[in-house]
Amino acid sequence: MEEKIQKWEEEIEKITQRQKEMNAKYTEQIRELRKKIENAKQQLLVQNNEMIADAVRTIYGEVTEENIESFKATMQSLLEQKTGSTPAEEVKPEQQTAGNYFQR
Repeated sequence: MEEKIQKWEEEIEKITQRQKEMNAKYTEQIRELRKKIENAKQQLLVQNNEMIADAVRTIYGEVTEENIESFKATMQSLLEQKTGSTPAEEVKPEQQTAGNYFQR
């Protein structure tokens, strides 16, 4: 009977060790996926800022703080007209841009 107990304890130890290894592996995979997500979000933010800068440049001729604010106000007004709600109700904080339009 003691041999069976010893064997079961060894099996528990092996399973526990495999579980620790798998947890470490999954933790690393999750970390890598989070990095990919963050990088993709940053790329989207840059692309969004570039599109806004292009639109401002096309409409106003140059990208300035004043032109950006005017463009934002126009877009907000259009959004309110279309949806009947304010932009704060429509746009989640994570969807807002960082406002770095002067990259180009």
